[in-house]
Amino acid sequence: MKKFFLPCVFLFLLGLAFLPTGAAAGHVNVKSITRDVPDEFSGGEPMEVTLSIEGELPLAVGIVEKIPEGFQFPENDEEVSDAAYFQVDRENGKIAFSALNVTEIKYRVITSSAKGKDGFEGQWVDLLVQTQELDEGKERWESVFDSNTLASDIESRNVKAASGTDTENKEESSVSAPGFGTGLTLLSLLSCLFASRTQVSKGKIGEEK
Repeated sequence: MKKFFLPCVFLFLLGLAFLPTGAAAGHVNVKSITRDVPDEFSGGEPMEVTLSIEGELPLAVGIVEKIPEGFQFPENDEEVSDAAYFQVDRENGKIAFSALNVTEIKYRVITSSAKGKDGFEGQWVDLLVQTQELDEGKERWESVFDSNTLASDIESRNVKAASGTDTENKEESSVSAPGFGTGLTLLSLLSCLFASRTQVSKGKIGEEK
């Protein structure tokens, strides 16, 4: 993956260099992401997990899901998901998605037991929110809601995100950030994803090679 890093950075910076500035860091396109898991399933059987993305187009979001201990991904990537861009880390039970202008993502796992249903964990980041310091992006990760999360909690998060008053985003919302032109930004992202596609399932998500 390292050999693709510099070309990706170049394309990303090129997109910024030729676009007007002025986009506010507090502007959020993705409001929330909710995970839906079947209420009943049998151990050792395939199960489909649905991630619902709520927000306004254009959407560019990165998602990382960790499945419960004992659960596994199917052996073939084609059986894991129909999503356009994803990477599976079978050793650590993780799957990462890059979603462009889609509101739903589905992936499949092999279950272990009914007791593991609540063991899913996930985080997401709005890729169209930019700050002055690239390393600040780590602070923008949000948790994926489970479908049994109270609607009031989800609505509260959406309101805070829309108003830019979320505690986690206060510092970022107070500064101006480089503007994003959707077309070239998505083109840069697509180029990076296309290059890294050949490495699917060969690396560990969140770890350096």
